[in-house]
Amino acid sequence: MTIAKMKAYNPPMWNRHLTEVTLMDGEGYSAKVTIECGGNITALSVLQSAADSICDGDYEPIQTENNTKHIKLDDEGYPKAYILYNDNNDESYVDVEDIENYIIGINIVSYDIAD
Repeated sequence: MTIAKMKAYNPPMWNRHLTEVTLMDGEGYSAKVTIECGGNITALSVLQSAADSICDGDYEPIQTENNTKHIKLDDEGYPKAYILYNDNNDESYVDVEDIENYIIGINIVSYDIAD
């Protein structure tokens, strides 16, 4: 998949966005995962779609190093938990049902024309 680097933001009507979601808790554990969102959406709708997907666990994660490290999948390939790490590489396991309390940021990283 070829993804344009963002120098400006003017996506076509039907598009695919990559978003980076930052997760953190009060003990210094954190993670960054990448979510793909697509359709006839832009800007805030993309960010909301990414948040909904993370909280609902209703997406199949794309293959990235961070996603493999931080997303624990169920038997059907959907997220069931997220693994956050601190500076000592200790783990904190967060169930999908609780993840909304750990989302501290969502950024659009890039976009392209949907297939």
